[in-house]
Amino acid sequence: MRFFGTVAAAVVAAACLSVSSVQPASAEAAVELTGSAGPFFQQRAKVAVPAYHVVFITQQEGTAAGSMEARARLNTRLVGVDEATMRRLANEAHADFVAQLQGAGIEVVPAEQNATIAADVEKVPGNGDVRDAGRGITIGRAVRRGYAAFGADAAPLLAPYHNPTSPNGTPNMIQIPGASNKLGRAARVFDAVAVVPALTFDYVSMELTARSDAANVSANLGFALRASSNVAFAGQGNAGPGYYQGMRMREDYTVPTSFIADVATGGADVNVGTLTAQADENYVMQDRARGDAVYVNLPVWEGLVRDAYKTFNAAVVAEIVEARS
Repeated sequence: MRFFGTVAAAVVAAACLSVSSVQPASAEAAVELTGSAGPFFQQRAKVAVPAYHVVFITQQEGTAAGSMEARARLNTRLVGVDEATMRRLANEAHADFVAQLQGAGIEVVPAEQNATIAADVEKVPGNGDVRDAGRGITIGRAVRRGYAAFGADAAPLLAPYHNPTSPNGTPNMIQIPGASNKLGRAARVFDAVAVVPALTFDYVSMELTARSDAANVSANLGFALRASSNVAFAGQGNAGPGYYQGMRMREDYTVPTSFIADVATGGADVNVGTLTAQADENYVMQDRARGDAVYVNLPVWEGLVRDAYKTFNAAVVAEIVEARS
């Protein structure tokens, strides 16, 4: 069993993968949110949860290009978590959020009313969105991510609030005014505020350096609920349109527990190769990334996901309780 691997592509280019010594969240620590809930919860008695979004980062590819001679690339992929498991965890996270709201004495509108509230807001087809990291032109440094995103069955992905590549956790700001107007107005009919949590779970952090004489990509394995995780609020006052407010995590939530069963350096589950250009079927020279497959110890990983979503949900509920006072 291997818990880390290292490769040197050249004197001037290197890529390595290792277990991260992340700083743990202490027993007393909780997710801290920043932003605003606005006046919504003083104006409305209930909470609606028309959507609950969960994003799992499943691939990261880091590229550093200092010059034609100094280039490095590392591609990693999370292996051993299937779609059914991810969808189940999204349902669990949603159920926990509703239970924590009710435990705090907050009335949550039933599922059929949530469906009515979100009826006119565009849904993500199939209640899921799975994408590879893809490729592009890199000047200097770049990290590309692949992901698998799912909504809860009773609180599906809403397209305007689904923005998994946003570095700061903001929804689609072009679509969000219209969507928040629809959600806020519809929620008001039930004397409710619409709440849309969106969580992002990750497994690796990339560090990249690029100079004219050297390039390096390193990947530190470690479980994290990313700071881009956020919660959107949509409500309507006594007059005017519905509108958006939001909060996001102040910093990543990390734990030191290893969830890794194995790491296969250059594994078949990722794009195997080197940074040396190779000809494709059209005789076009293409760079290839060395691939590392990160195999999950599934029970441990699921436990970390549960701990993180419960902590995040508790933080949101605490903000709502404070906003109601």
